[in-house]
Amino acid sequence: MAQKTKIGGQAVIEGVMMKSPQGYAVVVRDDTGAIHRLKKHYKSITTRWKLFRVPIIRGMGVLIETLVIGLKTLQFSAEKAIADEKAKTSKKNKEKSDRFYIVSSMLLAFALGIGLFIYLPWLLANWLKSLFPLLENYMLLNLVDGAIRLVFFLLYLFIISRMKDIKRVFQYHGAEHKTIFAYEAGKELSVENARAFGTRHPRCGTSFLMIVLILSIILFSLLKGIDSILLNALMRMALVPLIAGLAYEIIMLSDKLTGPVYRAIVYPGVALQRITTSEPDDDQLETAIMALKEVLDLEEGAHVPQTAGTD
Repeated sequence: MAQKTKIGGQAVIEGVMMKSPQGYAVVVRDDTGAIHRLKKHYKSITTRWKLFRVPIIRGMGVLIETLVIGLKTLQFSAEKAIADEKAKTSKKNKEKSDRFYIVSSMLLAFALGIGLFIYLPWLLANWLKSLFPLLENYMLLNLVDGAIRLVFFLLYLFIISRMKDIKRVFQYHGAEHKTIFAYEAGKELSVENARAFGTRHPRCGTSFLMIVLILSIILFSLLKGIDSILLNALMRMALVPLIAGLAYEIIMLSDKLTGPVYRAIVYPGVALQRITTSEPDDDQLETAIMALKEVLDLEEGAHVPQTAGTD
């Protein structure tokens, strides 16, 4: 297979998901060492709907698509990571449970994100305004709000990176990047070859999040102040899809650039990966390699139906 296929990925619980234009595959290693695989053909929203091929709008669609696939593969990994799980419910009830899990998880994550990274920073910025009259200037107030949001985000990542389970996920994140680097370099997919590469990749979702944060600070700083904190929060929420779409276009553009401009765009996200990626062990690298090989098989087969199995 030509080495031009664009591969993305995501660390899951005790495993790795790899995604190609034709679908995705996830490989999970449970606590007994057994390997569980799921491979599914998936037709992207950008190929099904012309509207989602339009710049900026396509970024919104890809973001939603990535969240849905990410939650599905996280659920699969959560179910398979523990070998002695309890008996399954009926297929019908399980399907209903899956849909409920995906929807409720997305809503909860959205609510927490809005509260922690939009609403609370705005409250703190307005409290500081009561102490420092200089912040009556709405641009300065919005910049302070953005700075607080950035600090919250970095603290959040740092705190969760101390957790044992999250450390394991970040190791698998590093394994995912090393494996993709080896593939992009045209190397044979082996643990030894993948181990030689770094853990920080410029097209990582972490880079996307950093660009979203930076863009939000810039765009929100231009917003005229509104006395109502609720209206401010709603206005900012309404701009989130636009910011995500712009961030996606910047990531796409950066992939075509070289030199200082490219480095300036990708540096913040790559630097942040010092927190979100860690050096993997050989078992984790092997898991990531298996996931990549599965998705490459899917790419060759193009229309292979969903398959799952355990080694």
